[in-house]
Amino acid sequence: MELFVRPGCALSHTVRLALRLKGLDYEVHEIGDLPHLVSPRLPFHEVLAETRTTPVLHDLHRCYIQSHAITEYLDEQYPDPVLLVGTARDRVQARSLIEVITTGILPLIDDGIDAVPTPWPADRAMNWRRHWLERGCRVIESMLGDNPARGRFSHGDSPTLGDCYLAPLVWAAERHGLDLAPFPTIRAVQDACMALPEFAEVALEVDA
Repeated sequence: MELFVRPGCALSHTVRLALRLKGLDYEVHEIGDLPHLVSPRLPFHEVLAETRTTPVLHDLHRCYIQSHAITEYLDEQYPDPVLLVGTARDRVQARSLIEVITTGILPLIDDGIDAVPTPWPADRAMNWRRHWLERGCRVIESMLGDNPARGRFSHGDSPTLGDCYLAPLVWAAERHGLDLAPFPTIRAVQDACMALPEFAEVALEVDA
């Protein structure tokens, strides 16, 4: 199993966490930001050239894109342990949390600024990223506080799929200097995550 990532891509970290929690062996390959920097011999070259996105997972002779689709594939293909747990209501709560992060926050801070035709000054770019991080954290804090199934983690007292997305969001917020004091529930869940070796190990990879 191989995972292809761009350096600093927060959405790639979510897949690393799911793989670690499931105890799956995998190789990580960092690639350049531009498709022409990727060897045409790699199995996902055409996919990357069309989508310009990572992560890309290569497993069982197939390539898969989009972090949410990949992590749900992993949960179905390798269901020990199951990460999307609980009742239908619990699972939709987790998916809602994931969607807020994957569509409403991380793309804006990972790729949103880089896509503008004229580069922004560094301070303007940082303010943009902090704005969307803070706005997203307010939404997530409310969602977690309103979830009766929340325990030490976003759902219950064991790490689940939602935590695989929440942790990279917090790492991004810390990297951009966002004050997390107004978000005590997020901080409590993150503390529980970081007490686990799987999260601590991926955090070290992110900082490397």
